[in-house]
Amino acid sequence: MTTDGVAFPVKQGAKATPSFWQDLPGILAYPVRHGELGLIAAFSLARLLTYALGSAVSIEWLPSFTITGSTGSVFAIVLTFAVELIFLVLGLKLAVEALLNTASDRLDSTKRGPVWASDENAAGQCFLLLVFLLPVYLITQFFGPGPGWFSLALALLLLPAAIIVCAMEDSFWYALDPRTWLALLARVGVDYFAVVVLLGLLGLLAFGVQSLVLSHLPGWIEAPASRFISLYALVVAYHLMGYLLHQHREPLGLDITPPIVRPLLANREEDAILQQSDALAADGDPVAATDVLQALIHRHGASAPIHARYRELLSAAGDIPRLSQHARGYVATLLALGQDKRALALHVESRALDPDFKLDVPEDVTRLIAHAVASGQSQLALELAAGFDTRFPRNADVPKNMLTVASLMAERFGRTQEAKEILEGLLVRYSEHPLAPDITRALADVQLMLSIEKR
Repeated sequence: MTTDGVAFPVKQGAKATPSFWQDLPGILAYPVRHGELGLIAAFSLARLLTYALGSAVSIEWLPSFTITGSTGSVFAIVLTFAVELIFLVLGLKLAVEALLNTASDRLDSTKRGPVWASDENAAGQCFLLLVFLLPVYLITQFFGPGPGWFSLALALLLLPAAIIVCAMEDSFWYALDPRTWLALLARVGVDYFAVVVLLGLLGLLAFGVQSLVLSHLPGWIEAPASRFISLYALVVAYHLMGYLLHQHREPLGLDITPPIVRPLLANREEDAILQQSDALAADGDPVAATDVLQALIHRHGASAPIHARYRELLSAAGDIPRLSQHARGYVATLLALGQDKRALALHVESRALDPDFKLDVPEDVTRLIAHAVASGQSQLALELAAGFDTRFPRNADVPKNMLTVASLMAERFGRTQEAKEILEGLLVRYSEHPLAPDITRALADVQLMLSIEKR
């Protein structure tokens, strides 16, 4: 949908075919048919938290702001307000997505990519409700029910137009422009008022159920049940507004062509390769499914999901040699990316699958040893450093790593005699090394520990 000074450009010769009343059962069942019911239930259960926090506190907003209850409940009030606000925004985000997907005919996610509402859009909807409904509350409080009912009717007449503009244009301020409401009414015509009537009836139905039925239930049941009905009605209401837009898509100039699908992974090539691999696996050819991923990885690298899927296929096939081969290269990649924790976890996983698994690059081993020591995994550090001096005798990290090994042996595992032998060997081989003073001090500490042990 485009804008040209005022929203909703007209396309001449367009004709809508609304059928609200015929499709009303399907509209009311929208959350059930399209998977929103689970999220609505989850958001409703969260109401138990704020019910528990707010049950001991009563807030009076007008004519003067007063709080009755425990004086130590200020934190509970703030937390309750914050949680309620978060779930209000989440509920509105779910509702906006119902409107957008209905309007653009993308309810079937297998054929079209769904439209996702932004956080800013949901926040804009929240402000819109405040702008339209807060004056109704204030008028009712100060001027009585008569003016209050009139202001409520006026708000319900104009609010759907503002909601639609805010959702479709993703702009709160633009939705406050009365010209956009008039432009929408001019394109939609009398069907807009039919939707307003349906929205009013939906609101009355939800309010009636909450007042006449749920009010007689215990509070801990009434709170989430009432929230469920409110959210269900909210999603249905936004779906109904989206239905109105979809029925008038031609006069409104709505583009319902499938959107450009964004890559799920790092790029479109990875998306295509992963889909090819999944298709081969589904056809019962896991070897070919693995090979196409391996070719991508070896050609120019791949993102983490590709590596994870590759290892998943190899694990399912029990191909330990290829898992080990992949891990050796992937550990180096993770270390180069600064993801030492993930690299160490992959090493541990590989050792569990293959006890003979070892890394071939000494610098990678040194990085993992340092990370294991820093994270308090002393036993793992010893396992990593085991035989480092014999596997890589000319590597510059031998003194540092073997000093680390000796220190851990003596301080953490009581293997002081082994530590003494390692340190003495280091002093013989690296007497001129910059770490020689540190090795000498460590040897002295170990000798002192041994003398204490012999007493």
